Amino acid sequence: MSTFIFYLIFDVIAIYGLYAGCTYKRIGNKKYILFLLLSFFLLFVLVAFRSNQVGTDYGFVGDAYSRVVNGTQTDSDVSWFGIPLFFLCRIVGFFFGDDVFAFYFIIAFFSLFFLYKAILKNSSNPAISLFLMISFCLYYQMFNQSRQMLAITLILYSYTYLKEKKFWNYFLIVVLATMIHNSAIVMLPVYFLFHFKVDKKIFWFYVISAILLFLSFDFIEWLIGLTSYKRYIDTVYNVAFSPTTILNTILRTVLFLFSYFFYKQVKGEMVENKRLVHYAGLCLLVQVASMRFYFLARLTTYFFIFYLFILADIYQYIKNQLKENKRKCLSFCILFFTFFFLYHTVYYFSSSGATGCGYQEYTFISFKGGDLFENSIRY
Repeated sequence: MSTFIFYLIFDVIAIYGLYAGCTYKRIGNKKYILFLLLSFFLLFVLVAFRSNQVGTDYGFVGDAYSRVVNGTQTDSDVSWFGIPLFFLCRIVGFFFGDDVFAFYFIIAFFSLFFLYKAILKNSSNPAISLFLMISFCLYYQMFNQSRQMLAITLILYSYTYLKEKKFWNYFLIVVLATMIHNSAIVMLPVYFLFHFKVDKKIFWFYVISAILLFLSFDFIEWLIGLTSYKRYIDTVYNVAFSPTTILNTILRTVLFLFSYFFYKQVKGEMVENKRLVHYAGLCLLVQVASMRFYFLARLTTYFFIFYLFILADIYQYIKNQLKENKRKCLSFCILFFTFFFLYHTVYYFSSSGATGCGYQEYTFISFKGGDLFENSIRY
């Protein structure tokens, strides 16, 4: 519980810093830069300066990094890191040796850099987007899935070019994300899907596709069995119809329906964000598939991350509609924050949260005595 409170302190100050920074920016006060830096720095410190006891993949990545730096890497190390991170390992290793801290320091910086750049550029309320990033425990996944979270924040930033219809910029970002984590390739066709207007036909396309997908599990399993991906079906980690995936499917079905009907009735500037419904629909399809094929669950995050923009739009729109009635506006804000804080708390303490991902007890890294991995402060 002490670690949970410790995280909350950092999270609340970071969210407030982003809120204050955006507020000052709107009124032309140059103080906004200081608040933005404060917000960024607080979250960066937790990710970059964690010890090797925080995050289940810290040791695994550290071992692979050490082999690359020392020239004893295996073929799987090279393919696992991907070309960009492989060369980053070599460069970092040249200057800092085989200690993985400097590597994680750089990964943390760029993951948060693209997160902040994406929400500042594309969110109707950046502070709410950051609040949701933390509420969904996606920020904490930077402790555990460092490579994929870097790829995911790159994909989130790619929306900048998608909505501006700059194909080559979008293509290059997706390719870079794919070279870091090959699962990001699923985002490449999304550019072409965005050409389709979100209307009733698209709505029913996603609904019917989700139903057909659910009814076709046996056929899909047979098809997968003919490919090299069969090994994922046979693994003990491929748990079908687990309570977590069922609850996530229910939640993401509700969010998809809510998103579609929300954007259907909005007017003004938010209309251009209507195509975000495509991300919600694709998230639903992959989530349905993951009920039977759990190894696909990680793919849902590439689509789910865009709820940072969708739900920020919904929050901002409803708040604007209620601004003349301060009592109702306050009630709505309290309800919104309470709901997502409860979601955050339940997820954090679930088996898929802090305990399962190894960040239930935070320790800072220590450089004392020449041992970079000595735990000096425990929360």
